[in-house]
Amino acid sequence: MKTILVTGGAGFIGSTLIRQLIAESDWRVVNIDKLTYAGNLESLAGLADHARHLIFCPNWAFDLHVANFMKTILKLARERGELRVAGVQIGTPTWARHPAEATALIPARREVPDLPDGLYDLAPAGEPSWHGSAEPIFLAAQRAGLLEKTPVVHRITSAGYPLPTPRPAKSRLDCSRLRRGFGLARPALRSDLNDCLANARY
Repeated sequence: MKTILVTGGAGFIGSTLIRQLIAESDWRVVNIDKLTYAGNLESLAGLADHARHLIFCPNWAFDLHVANFMKTILKLARERGELRVAGVQIGTPTWARHPAEATALIPARREVPDLPDGLYDLAPAGEPSWHGSAEPIFLAAQRAGLLEKTPVVHRITSAGYPLPTPRPAKSRLDCSRLRRGFGLARPALRSDLNDCLANARY
């Protein structure tokens, strides 16, 4: 069976594509969506537990190749001596590599008869805030030679950094189902940051 990967599959366009793939092919669909303000499981009504549909839900994603919190805060750290970062939004930044690794395991793990389809939360261990994530990012960047001096980071509330769309105060994920189904242990955030930034060049 072929497997196709859809990102943002709980949004309007992504969910429409998934419905068409399920209806018109025999492919397995892997759907990666953070299920935040733009994605909603209601868009997938009737498909969330379909036998050929898996949903991986990561937390705040970071990587070297697209805009994200890690890259933004490192850029600001080089430009400023002080930063103001929200300290009340709780969750765990997720290296974009992990959804890719989980997807690669699916063909083999689908041989396990009691492995259900549906939603799998996917995130590293720990529950820092945006503010709490800043320190390990800076330490990993210094270790990789990408940051000379760590700025002073002030903890602020979400009200101190208003956005057009309110962010959820808590984004904790339960990854026990992923561990049982795919045998994936939750890595430490600091290890992920070290590995991600080890070969980075800015």
